[in-house]
Amino acid sequence: MSEIHKLYISPVTQNLWCTQVIPDNKYVLVLNLGLRSIRAIVFDHTGKKLTHSWLPVRTFIKDEMVEQDPNEWWSLALRVIDEATTSQEIKDNLEYITVTSSSCNLVLVDEDKNSLGNSLMVSDKRSLIQAQQLFEHEPIKYLFDTHNILPVSSFLAPKILWIKDKDPNRFYHTKHFISSDSYLLMKLTNGIIVSDPLNAEKAFYYMPENKYPAPLLEYLGLTEKNFPQVKNVGTIIGKISPELKTLFAFNQNVSVVLTTYDALASFWGSGALEEGEACIVCGTCSSIRVYSKEGLKQKTAGLLSQYFENKNAHVVGGSNNLAGGLLEWAKDAFYQDVYSDNNDYIFGLMEQEANTSTLGAKGLIFLPYLIGERTPFFDSEVRGMFFGLERSHNRKDIIRSIYEAIGFLSWDIITSMERGGVLVRNLRLSGGLGKNELICQIKADITGKEVHLLDEVETTALGCFMLIASALGGNETQKVFPTNLSISKRFIPNLDNHIKYQQLYHLFKKLYKDNKENFKYRNELLKTINEKRKYEVKNL
Repeated sequence: MSEIHKLYISPVTQNLWCTQVIPDNKYVLVLNLGLRSIRAIVFDHTGKKLTHSWLPVRTFIKDEMVEQDPNEWWSLALRVIDEATTSQEIKDNLEYITVTSSSCNLVLVDEDKNSLGNSLMVSDKRSLIQAQQLFEHEPIKYLFDTHNILPVSSFLAPKILWIKDKDPNRFYHTKHFISSDSYLLMKLTNGIIVSDPLNAEKAFYYMPENKYPAPLLEYLGLTEKNFPQVKNVGTIIGKISPELKTLFAFNQNVSVVLTTYDALASFWGSGALEEGEACIVCGTCSSIRVYSKEGLKQKTAGLLSQYFENKNAHVVGGSNNLAGGLLEWAKDAFYQDVYSDNNDYIFGLMEQEANTSTLGAKGLIFLPYLIGERTPFFDSEVRGMFFGLERSHNRKDIIRSIYEAIGFLSWDIITSMERGGVLVRNLRLSGGLGKNELICQIKADITGKEVHLLDEVETTALGCFMLIASALGGNETQKVFPTNLSISKRFIPNLDNHIKYQQLYHLFKKLYKDNKENFKYRNELLKTINEKRKYEVKNL
């Protein structure tokens, strides 16, 4: 049994995280839509997790298309909320509900607040040309001088322009262009359409002026009324609809609170609150954020530097396209036909097998870009590749190379942060990959940083709880620091391994650089020889 370490709270941190402000015996429900599942988590007034319910979400993929169905989100949301609030005590005392999800999932809704077709997900890459068109549009070029507005297809504004160009009928009938957060908040409140500023930036909302720039709106052929109203994080936007109150048999009017998207929520939920402390949330993708007083000192590709005024600090970082999703793929590709759906057994077996291989997987290098990449570089055409495959390699080596690639992905983002002048001292890790101790150790060895595995997996939901508590506390109590948040294990880097991994990392980066043109050629070739097809995956 690993020793449990309570998080050290310095005097500086205590100024940020104070005593409880949620009323005694009142509860908070966080609805968390991820890329592979939707979850409802209920916390008591101290931040203790009471109940947790989840269901998988389907994803539809075809070439550069990655979509999910908003109607399915809502149907599943009703089920997980119902399951998480079955106890009468929760029904009697649920005071607040909020929503968080991956950013940059575009949802189109008509004037009756119904969704028009599937959502274009963050990893949908069809709007690459439109992103370039926006970047080259002279009247809005100043937007891209900021750290947080990027002319890439993962953002919402290029997706909107793609809809206008490629699906004009749907564009014409769309009344509101909103994120997945805004969509679920709208459904909870029976029609209120709002966004927080950090989500709104993904649609090129310009924070220095607190508005969507007029030249952008003119170029898109839209007005501000086509976008959500922007309100501050922590705003109570309304109550759940009377219909939902009756459906769930709640005994009070539950307030709906605006928080923010999952990567930022998970940062606050990780307890990374001092200079150089970073959090890694390893779910389907991997989000890395670090606490920094000064933020990025120079613009660095793909990285955001978001300022929180009430903390007088920046949260710097970004997210890649796949992390845990790589293990899902490996499970399906190399194990599923033998071990069926026994996921716990398969993932345990994968760790055992990777552990029996060697550092460097006997010279096998894996490029993990199965659906392209977005941070610390954007490339919609790059794909995965095994390099150096020999007759002596086996499945154990293949899995080991995938594990090491996950570590290289983290190191890629961290080195970009450091080139931008941001200190990274240690890493607090949460999410599904935290169950895999070999991956945690590999991350420590590759990065040369201590990895602190958090006891709490649901740091995203916990961060939303903290943001609500912060808003309720006002100026005197800015946030709650849950006393139950702890570190279950520390992984200390092996410096000899770190030196070896730096050499392998150099080759890892060289393989991408040297094959960029080959991936472009492959993409063009596939357009001529492949029949286009759409397929469904259980999750990414």
